[in-house]
Amino acid sequence: MQRILIIEDEETLRIGMVRALSKLAGVEVVAAGTLREALALVDRARPDAVISDLDLPDRFGAELLGELERRGLRIPVTFVSAYTRKFSDRVPRAPDIRLVDKPVSLEKLREIAAAALSARDSVLPPPFGASDYLQLACLGRHSVVITRRSSVRDESAGGRIIVWRGELWDATDEEGHGERAFRRIVVQPGVFRVHTLTRDPGPRTIEGPWEMLMLDALREADEEAVRAEEEAALALLDGPASPPPSVPAMPPPPPVVDLYDMAFERGVEALFARDHAGAVRAFRDALAARPGDPKATANLERLRALGHVDPSSTGSNSGGIG
Repeated sequence: MQRILIIEDEETLRIGMVRALSKLAGVEVVAAGTLREALALVDRARPDAVISDLDLPDRFGAELLGELERRGLRIPVTFVSAYTRKFSDRVPRAPDIRLVDKPVSLEKLREIAAAALSARDSVLPPPFGASDYLQLACLGRHSVVITRRSSVRDESAGGRIIVWRGELWDATDEEGHGERAFRRIVVQPGVFRVHTLTRDPGPRTIEGPWEMLMLDALREADEEAVRAEEEAALALLDGPASPPPSVPAMPPPPPVVDLYDMAFERGVEALFARDHAGAVRAFRDALAARPGDPKATANLERLRALGHVDPSSTGSNSGGIG
């Protein structure tokens, strides 16, 4: 049975919506009058699609999207409201989020439900991997939790990485903690989510620059793949006396990101936005990735001349944006 959750505070309308959708084959319909009641139903059993009002008595309906994200859920949501124009700028745009004007006929409501259930099967995982999220968090000096799941529909955690104020702090999976767990998580395929961390991150279990740890993990995975291929080849040469060992397919390592190019581009964007402090941080990151680079040094010198950099903290060069 596919489950549809309806969130509507007007009781008569809510009952009518439930009756209309309950006639769909293979569909179970549950309903709530407030966002709080709806989240309790979500926590009890994950719905396959949600149809919700925007003007709810306890909270704004679109806050449901943030609550689903915090739970690591990707569920198609259709907002049906008489105030879609008023609230359209407060609802995120995504393929699995729709806005529909009230009133709607019961036939139209059934079409909306069928489209939402179809959208569930086409929801794709986010395009970012562990290395992407890790790089963004560390370069931006953010505090986040990066979690891994084996697929978009798998709700069980497959490991987590904690970044605290831009520093790689901890990694945990089913086999343990620390650097070994970090290496296992970042080389495995899966769906990765990132959430802001506001609480104490706990004890630190990983030391060292995240870039080196990431490269070490990828190199180790590549070496293991090569060893597995060599063992399989030797087993074939030894003949069919014993079956060859099962060799798990290793995912290709993600491409090595050019940290210099990313940092320098951030610096240029910050200059255009007149974010001088952000530009200083970005060009310093570029110099850290490529020491002595003349373009990054020139832009830091330019910022120093404008009074945005401590004179003792940069080299001497001249020029501008390269």
